[in-house]
Amino acid sequence: MKQEKTTKILEMILLILIIVLIITISFFGILRKNLNSWYNKIPDYELGKELSKMRVLTFSVDTSTKEIEDTENTDETSTDVDKTVSNDDKKDTSKDKEKNDDDKKDSEKSEEKKEEPVNPKENLTKENYEKAKDIIEKRLAKAEITDSEVVVNKESGDINIYVPFNDTANRVANYVTGQGKIEIVDSKTNEVLIPQSMIKSVSKYSTLSSQDEEDTSTTENKSNETKYDFGLTISFTNEGINKLSEVTKTYIDVLNDKGESDPKTVALKIDDETVYTTYFDPDGAYTELNIPIFSGVTDQQYDAYRENIEVYETNISSGLLPIVYTANETTFLDNDFNKTIIFIGIIVFAIITLIIGIILITKYKGKGLLGFISQIGYIATYLILIRITKETLTIFGMISLAALTLINFMFIAKLIYDKKNSFVKKSIDLALKLIPVIIVAIVFVFASSIELKSVGAVLFWGLLILIPYNLIFTENLLSIKKHLEKIGGKNSERN
Repeated sequence: MKQEKTTKILEMILLILIIVLIITISFFGILRKNLNSWYNKIPDYELGKELSKMRVLTFSVDTSTKEIEDTENTDETSTDVDKTVSNDDKKDTSKDKEKNDDDKKDSEKSEEKKEEPVNPKENLTKENYEKAKDIIEKRLAKAEITDSEVVVNKESGDINIYVPFNDTANRVANYVTGQGKIEIVDSKTNEVLIPQSMIKSVSKYSTLSSQDEEDTSTTENKSNETKYDFGLTISFTNEGINKLSEVTKTYIDVLNDKGESDPKTVALKIDDETVYTTYFDPDGAYTELNIPIFSGVTDQQYDAYRENIEVYETNISSGLLPIVYTANETTFLDNDFNKTIIFIGIIVFAIITLIIGIILITKYKGKGLLGFISQIGYIATYLILIRITKETLTIFGMISLAALTLINFMFIAKLIYDKKNSFVKKSIDLALKLIPVIIVAIVFVFASSIELKSVGAVLFWGLLILIPYNLIFTENLLSIKKHLEKIGGKNSERN
């Protein structure tokens, strides 16, 4: 009997120590030393812009120029020259002709080069500024940067984007400075072969990297590190499929005068930058293209390149920006008033929690104390989960968190005073009563509004751990306490 009592006491101490460890991690984190500083391995809270310092990212209409080149006249001139040379003269003057033609082509190409504004004057209209704002908002929503506000100056076209002071802000510029332009061109002449209007959709893909030429037996490099390819799958309109069929029969591998391979290639351009060059198999039947943009990506590079390909997909699929923007300064806005509100809210919540704890301890003595300890552990577990999942906490989200912790308090109280029903019966009763809350949580998780999404996510995670946590800790602590009371009662009867 004494050994049994000792075992139960040790079990209780172990459970309490685990709860204390969870509380310590939640409120103080897991600190690791990095050179001369310490950092917390538990992520910081993702606070909504109304609760945190804000970053204001400013983007201006690009006023620079770009160089364009028109080689049509050059090609026509070269053709005319070829026609005027007789067969007798070709043998004697072929070298001079080639040299003169090359010099002439270079001269004419140089003369044809000219500059034009990146943003033509006719594009700088209020309608286009509003359209650009709408497209940027659409991009940010697709990128799940929902807690943001886009403000456009209808006179200058400049855009300010307000976002919370967190890692999200670092991603915003990618969705503003990229125009979302895509086209397939002749890699030598830059002639547009398939314009954006013939492209129906673009989607990202990732696969294990293609095998190295030197090691065709594995998709891993010599250090056994798996590598990946990220790319875009391009689907075409009916007109685009017909045009693609023409292009794939023309841009193939051919032999030059020396019998060497000299493929005629196309280039995929995104925002006027060549991202991939290739040629086709003339016997292939193409209805869509899988273009590998990033190849040989290592595990360490995976997240960065995955985000890059997501930016391409999002920008292109959201529509072409009518205005090209450049990133300007970033400013910061403090939110002292809301910080005060948060501080007051935390203090009020802590006082309410303490009062309920005192009531539990006063009414149920030892079991009340164990219930209170378990409640603090539940709050700590809840907060860790919110930080790890990086859910955005808004004011409404914090209210939801407080409400669910009070529900957990009531459940713990029922576990203490309801001695007739089993834990399973009590859990089922609670789950049935919480069905409306569960439905609200699931619906709100998929809402577009950041406030509703915050409420849904906070409720979802709190509900998910409520019964399992209490089964592991609260129920076991109360069962051990009950068992110890029985052992104590038997000892009293013997005495």
